[in-house]
Amino acid sequence: MREAKIVKYFLIVILVVFLYLAFITVKPLINSIVLAFVLTVVLYPVYEWLNKNIWSVNISSFLMVLFVLLIIIFPSYFFVDSLLKQTYGAYSSVVIFNFEKLDIFLAPFVDSVEIGFFLDDLIFNVRTFILDNTPNVLGSFAESIIGLFIMLFIMFYAFRDGKSWIKWVKFHLPMKKEYSEKLFKDSKKILQAVLYGVFLIAALQGLLVGSMFLILRIDSPIFWGFIAFVLAAIPFVGAALVWLPAAFIQILLGHYVGGIVLLIFGVFVISNIEHFLKPKVIGKKAGLHPVLILVGIIGGLSVFGFIGILLGPLILSLFSILAKFFALEFQ
Repeated sequence: MREAKIVKYFLIVILVVFLYLAFITVKPLINSIVLAFVLTVVLYPVYEWLNKNIWSVNISSFLMVLFVLLIIIFPSYFFVDSLLKQTYGAYSSVVIFNFEKLDIFLAPFVDSVEIGFFLDDLIFNVRTFILDNTPNVLGSFAESIIGLFIMLFIMFYAFRDGKSWIKWVKFHLPMKKEYSEKLFKDSKKILQAVLYGVFLIAALQGLLVGSMFLILRIDSPIFWGFIAFVLAAIPFVGAALVWLPAAFIQILLGHYVGGIVLLIFGVFVISNIEHFLKPKVIGKKAGLHPVLILVGIIGGLSVFGFIGILLGPLILSLFSILAKFFALEFQ
């Protein structure tokens, strides 16, 4: 009996050690791995439809990987390249712009206004964040190729063998069957809620802001669209922090038509996406508390980079589910 316990504890220690070593091994590739699984979950209905018509899991998986490469990865490269270039342009514009008129305009409403210093600091920090989190996209060519290959390689097998992987994990999870079923079911709901209700809705707002800036010939539309996207993803913040000051600045610069058009478009179109479309997309079924979204996005961005917008809220939501399981077992 004593010998059996020693063997058991030894195996636990060995498992923990190798679990840590495994984490250290995959840590440099965590973004590629997470993105691979996220894209697989999102595009899996397309894969199933394709597989029904082609009757070959290998060909269907290959076509899905090719689709991701051509439709998502390549355009993303050019987007990030343009984003970096426009980040420098936006920073230069803020540095040379005279904010005295805007400060005077806002003075009756705010005790102390230094919009220029605020935007200067904001854009500098954003530029630093973008540069720190895009080395795998535009930095080392070798890192880019390796990360892309790992992501596509995982996606191929995730499409092909994903269902068998899930069955294997469910069978080996050290928890009751109803808990494992609920964990996977809620995980899918949470991922869809975060992706569609937070990520895609914010992306739509960012796209609209960037498009309006482009139409109205406001400098750095891709950069400001990206900033609007990030702010729109954060609860209680929103894309209005981009388009509203921009509208006032346009009016103060004498571009009355552009400023008024942007203001009307922001109030009646962009804001309505946040207030009406977002609640319908998320729904109540996911149970995503605003606090989990807020803390998850901010913490996720600081820890995981861009992918943290998705990963942060997902991790905190899954933690809350596991905490409920723990409470049920030990109450």
